[in-house]
Amino acid sequence: MATKNAPSTTQRTTALKALPAKILAADKEPSNPRWRQWRQSGYCRLWMAVVLTMNIEPPKKSIHLEAMLSAEKYQEYKDRKFVAIRQYGKRLPSHKHHATGEQHGEKYVSLPDMLMFAQEMGWDDLEPMTQGITGQAAKQSSLTTAQTNDVLHTAELNPTLKGERYSLVRSGALLELLGQWALDGGRIPNDCIRAGALNFSWLAKQVNTVIAKKASANGKATFSGFGVDVTRKEFGKAQQELDDYFRE
Repeated sequence: MATKNAPSTTQRTTALKALPAKILAADKEPSNPRWRQWRQSGYCRLWMAVVLTMNIEPPKKSIHLEAMLSAEKYQEYKDRKFVAIRQYGKRLPSHKHHATGEQHGEKYVSLPDMLMFAQEMGWDDLEPMTQGITGQAAKQSSLTTAQTNDVLHTAELNPTLKGERYSLVRSGALLELLGQWALDGGRIPNDCIRAGALNFSWLAKQVNTVIAKKASANGKATFSGFGVDVTRKEFGKAQQELDDYFRE
């Protein structure tokens, strides 16, 4: 027999839906990502990709994150998302997708692109994502604790050891390429020019070939962070910056 004035099933369901997401997700602990699924998927929403850089399985909705994470982790997520949104379509390549949303965080990104972007930005603890997305285990460091502290201290003093260092490596590879052409008689290959302008796509491939050879010569099996598309876009941005700088 039903208790008098007891809420109906419909009323209870409505009340449950009205509960704040913070309460509904309070008992949900962060778990490690299902990397095999994410690797096969290849793409996801920007906010989810940011969560994956922290080695956390994204919830169904971003509104649940604050309740899932500690205050420190949630702030780290917000900081990373802020940077990713500002660089979307620039250092972080944009992608068209049928399920993309209107909000910035709902845009779609390639997970390999997000990994390379995170590495360029110098974000911490990317080893799980590197292994999860590439399927390759990160190399174990042979540095002692003292050596590791020295490296971290140097990185704090010299920001070029983070994102800017990738740009320097690309510039070094480009200079080496120009040097090779100069020694070969000073003739630039025809493929380097298209429609009266530099062919950045072709040039980026040549630069990445130089980087790959340099990595191989030094015993490096991988050289993540130097995708051809990222290199091509950086060349275009550098040329644009040359024009814009002196117009300001």
